Amino acid sequence: MAQSHAGLEAAPAQSPDRRSTDVVFTAAFLLAFFCFVSWLEASSIPRGLALGAAVALAVSAKLSTLLFFPAACGGVLVHRWIFGRDAWCPTHLLRCGSSGIAAMAAFLVTVWAIYGFEPDPFYGIKSLAQGVEELAAFAETGEPAYFLGEIRAHGSWAFFPILILVKSPIPFLAAVAIGAALFLRADWRNWRHLAPLAGAAAIVASVLPSTINIGLRHILPVFPLLAIVAGGGLARLLESRTAPRLALVGLLLVWQVGDSVAAAPDYLAYFNELALGEPQRIVVGSDLDWGQDAKRLSAALKERQISRIHLVVHTSADLRKHDLPPFETLYPGEPTTGWIAISEQVRAFYCAGYRWLDPYKPVARIGASILLYYIPGAPTEPGAPDLLRHFNWKVPQPCSGSTR
Repeated sequence: MAQSHAGLEAAPAQSPDRRSTDVVFTAAFLLAFFCFVSWLEASSIPRGLALGAAVALAVSAKLSTLLFFPAACGGVLVHRWIFGRDAWCPTHLLRCGSSGIAAMAAFLVTVWAIYGFEPDPFYGIKSLAQGVEELAAFAETGEPAYFLGEIRAHGSWAFFPILILVKSPIPFLAAVAIGAALFLRADWRNWRHLAPLAGAAAIVASVLPSTINIGLRHILPVFPLLAIVAGGGLARLLESRTAPRLALVGLLLVWQVGDSVAAAPDYLAYFNELALGEPQRIVVGSDLDWGQDAKRLSAALKERQISRIHLVVHTSADLRKHDLPPFETLYPGEPTTGWIAISEQVRAFYCAGYRWLDPYKPVARIGASILLYYIPGAPTEPGAPDLLRHFNWKVPQPCSGSTR
């Protein structure tokens, strides 16, 4: 955590989050899920080949596929097994077997191709297996995450459900609820129509025990699946052609567009009305503070003609290259005077070290993630940095009763 706080004496480390593949993973996962549903509907060797290749793309994009894909497909399979047993005849199972072999072959070849056709055809598989081992070790160790006023090393089962509620536009949530209700009432035996809902619910259920709670982006594939449910529900309301239902659809669409326009360009830090205007009390990290406001900070300091400032900003950027005035790192536990810029993530994780700021009201909020303070008093000169001491500051539980 500490190495990501940019300062004059210590250049920030390059965070691995800069190489995140969440969007690519989501696209590949949806392709794999679509191929699975298509294969399950009418298994064949061509569909098996497509399924295997798509799963390889998704797994190579992100190892979360190894959890999400079995969970989502398992939810669909359970539903079909309960309500469509007549389709599971011996001939069907035989076709599934032959196309399943084709899927496995396509998976292996695609992984080999992704890893550059190494002389060892199983190099990619070995690399993925090594990644699984490292991810399992990471999950066992846990990752400190701020959630609902506490720093938790091993996560909370409520993390992802609550973030879905507070970071999704309310009209979207309403449309999802309408779609789920209509599908469950009218098509609860149709496994094809319920596949997106079953897949999304299974993914959310699979991450409830997760010990890594560092971003809603980790379950990004849930949202396109929910969007299908929402779109299907609104389409059925439009089919009724009754005035109240048409008005409801129009209201939800206008509300959704309005939310999107109002949030621009801060989509990363978006929270709906359920957050009560204080999202930092719920979560920080990549859901609110991911270093995205460094350029805004530079512009704000220029506008105020600030000639010197103390900084502690969570970012992987080198702030010395962002046209900032001369600055010093604001270390935890060392009160100072003058202008101070501090990010929400730092305040959450090192709250005891910056508790002395609580009596002061921020002069401004820079974007969604940085607070700008002015502390009156005689200017103080920074002392010689002791990086070992400062960057090994014990991470305490967040302060209660903060005046922020």
